[in-house]
Amino acid sequence: MNILAPPDSGAAFVALAILDRYQGDLDRLVGGRPRAEDWERIAADIRDLRRLFAQLPALCVPWLSVLMSGLDLLSMVAQQRDGERLRHKVRLHATHVAQLERCCRGACAHAR
Repeated sequence: MNILAPPDSGAAFVALAILDRYQGDLDRLVGGRPRAEDWERIAADIRDLRRLFAQLPALCVPWLSVLMSGLDLLSMVAQQRDGERLRHKVRLHATHVAQLERCCRGACAHAR
């Protein structure tokens, strides 16, 4: 596969839907008292996204930014940290997710 080839628009479209679900799950996790099923949904979202972005090598850098900032954020939530540092991590992660969503939309538009 040529890494410079345009990404598969089908995988990018599915990734957009999962990113939307992931962000909603993450918002619920950060905003409340995390339950086991919240963690399970986030883990499933991350597994699904990892599989999709393996098919989208042109988007691996923004995906890795989302993955790393998300894991950092989840670590803070698991440690039950709160305050300005957590809010900063939430904003930073949301910025990475928004950038990845823009890349996915671009991949979908490029395929037309």
